[in-house]
Amino acid sequence: MMILTLAIVSAIGILFMLFKCGDIRKVLAFDLLIDIGATVGLAMLFYGTLGGMAIAAIGGLIITVALWILKKALGHQVLTINGWQNGKPGFLHSEAKWRQNI
Repeated sequence: MMILTLAIVSAIGILFMLFKCGDIRKVLAFDLLIDIGATVGLAMLFYGTLGGMAIAAIGGLIITVALWILKKALGHQVLTINGWQNGKPGFLHSEAKWRQNI
């Protein structure tokens, strides 16, 4: 039970930090890199015991599922070469597939 609790708390902490980065739809464009980085970071943080690796694996899974659900529900924005304007990156909005038919 303690392993599951620590994994949930760790995953929620990382997700809160991602929400502080600004528009979550821009962050969701890099969900694969975030998944890998968060899982490796948790593994390095809890390295040394089997329980620590279990916490890292479960926490990484929670982060992956949460980002996948957010990306499907909210959509994401993609940075393109043509989107650069005035030295600032421009983001093209990509709606979630279920919202395109509404």
